[in-house]
Amino acid sequence: MKTNIVLQYDGVSVSNADLVHKVKEIWKEEKKSLSDISDLEIYVKPEEMKAYYVINKTELGSVDLNA
Repeated sequence: MKTNIVLQYDGVSVSNADLVHKVKEIWKEEKKSLSDISDLEIYVKPEEMKAYYVINKTELGSVDLNA
């Protein structure tokens, strides 16, 4: 079964695939290998227009939802 979650808030629409892609791009920009990601958690805060992520229980960061 394929699933897709799309968050729509205040005129912005973003899917789980979009968020994962953005996090992976940030990871690669930091010269890190995608194969090093074993765990990814994303917490969406639409009221802040941000998604916060935790990679491998230690690496923290955020992405803008409207970027």
